[in-house]
Amino acid sequence: RLLSSLNLTLAAAENENPDAAILFDVMGAFPGGLAQQMLPMSEQPWLQAALEVLLQHHLLSLHGEARRLSQAAPVSSMASLRLKKRASLAPLWPVLQEVYQRLTATTDHMYDLLGTTETPLALRWLLLEEGNLLQALNYLCEEGSTSSAECAGTITICLAKGFEFAGRAKTGLQKLSPTLVAFEKFWPQQQAAALANRAMGNLSLRENDLTGARQHYNHALAIFTAIDGKLGQANTLRALGDLKMRN
Repeated sequence: RLLSSLNLTLAAAENENPDAAILFDVMGAFPGGLAQQMLPMSEQPWLQAALEVLLQHHLLSLHGEARRLSQAAPVSSMASLRLKKRASLAPLWPVLQEVYQRLTATTDHMYDLLGTTETPLALRWLLLEEGNLLQALNYLCEEGSTSSAECAGTITICLAKGFEFAGRAKTGLQKLSPTLVAFEKFWPQQQAAALANRAMGNLSLRENDLTGARQHYNHALAIFTAIDGKLGQANTLRALGDLKMRN
């Protein structure tokens, strides 16, 4: 009954504005909700009208000073399911790509804040966005382009550093391991894969898994050497040296 009601509500919204269905499915990629400022209104002007329709039909809610867009659990589940059933992300990708680029830029900024007096702020933001960032990694890996590799690499190393600073290294290893597998499949010889392996090495080290840390560092070093990434080589060699001191 609930699913039928949601389908009717979405059909009514789509009848009022066909683009509402596209935005509805896009929101399925953000289980933690999404700050309105992340939507590329200037690049995709139709989003504003679609957003107004979804808010009017209560398929989206707006909360707080940050104007965070969210969906009730049943609505979010439906949007996520519709997204997974799509034969192609092509109709949604222009919006998703813009949102992911904005999300990545903010993630990169939070990475820089970790280890400073603003660490608590960065950790709160990462915790709030964790579900969105992990979901973003899935879709970026699925899309598989070079630009997606750069976004995925930034998100991965920031999440890993956040898990490390929050004392959640074990959780980080569990949640980011599937991403590392995807990197090996889609971007085996790109800097993103090397950075991700080094970040996973740091998490393994936090868990006193010296063998796992060494494997990740050596893999990162091999990629940095192959792509002539001298700074990456230097940092990874230093990590291996620190690891050797612990043996």
